[in-house]
Amino acid sequence: PEGQDLAAPAWTDRTYAECLARAGKLLFDGQRVIVDATFIEEQRRRQFLDAAVRWGVPSMMVVCEASPDAVKPRLAARRCDASDADWNVYVQATDRWDAPGRRTHLFVRTIRAEDFPEGCVEQAFQYPPASGPASPPSWSCGFAFHRLL
Repeated sequence: PEGQDLAAPAWTDRTYAECLARAGKLLFDGQRVIVDATFIEEQRRRQFLDAAVRWGVPSMMVVCEASPDAVKPRLAARRCDASDADWNVYVQATDRWDAPGRRTHLFVRTIRAEDFPEGCVEQAFQYPPASGPASPPSWSCGFAFHRLL
């Protein structure tokens, strides 16, 4: 909405709630779902993982990591896309990043994204989850839910 801060906590809450609602609808319509979001806070990750458990669907959290040297020129080159992320947003996000908690890290697959985007999706679904928690710098992360038919 015009003139409103879409990064304000109330809008962030609404956005994640809507993503979770849409994920549930699509799953129960027999679809696979990927939710692409930053998931900076551990509590947001837990919401999605807990929902997957309730729904009885396997899930994972994919964390794409790239060095700041790789991220900075990518952000500077972005034009005409939906994201408002720039270098300052990236720095703030990495400063606020909660490491995945004890339960969450079991669902984490960390992939290197230095050569993003080539090969990242394949990497995410090819390897078993990481043995330990992910840490910044992270480019983005999201969840993949799979409905077993």
